[in-house]
Amino acid sequence: MNGKLVGLGPVTWAQLVAIPVSEWLWLDMDGAGAHRAPSLTSERPAQITHAWGWLRKSGSMEYALRVRIDKDLPGEGIVGAFLMFGEDEDDGGTAGETVAIGSPRQVTGWGDKDGRVAADFSGSVAGFTEYVLWEVRRTRQASGNEVESSVLQFMAATHGNEES
Repeated sequence: MNGKLVGLGPVTWAQLVAIPVSEWLWLDMDGAGAHRAPSLTSERPAQITHAWGWLRKSGSMEYALRVRIDKDLPGEGIVGAFLMFGEDEDDGGTAGETVAIGSPRQVTGWGDKDGRVAADFSGSVAGFTEYVLWEVRRTRQASGNEVESSVLQFMAATHGNEES
């Protein structure tokens, strides 16, 4: 399956919050640690480092979003990428890079009570152990005979909110 990889950022926290998603999952190193909710908080958490969002409509994934938040990145330190699904045909102009999306993998995360993870799971992620993972492998010619390869991973909960 093909899709489009579309860059995000740098953006402000307000711009990130305004992106329509079915749900967000984010990590913040202060407080509960992992959070899952239909929307991000209106105020940027002080210690947030990563966020993943996804938009599911009528049972189909529209896009998945991965975000890195770091004060050393440009602007407010918020950058990321969208993985747009359903872009198999030439769509006549959607920005981004056409990419091959790896087969979705069902993944079971580690629970907070099984002794394999040292994190405080807030009530919003308690029981959040089933999700789907997509990989996009990007390869480019760096210089001379050198080739650089990177893998971007996108995820979504297997069950949860859906936009109508």
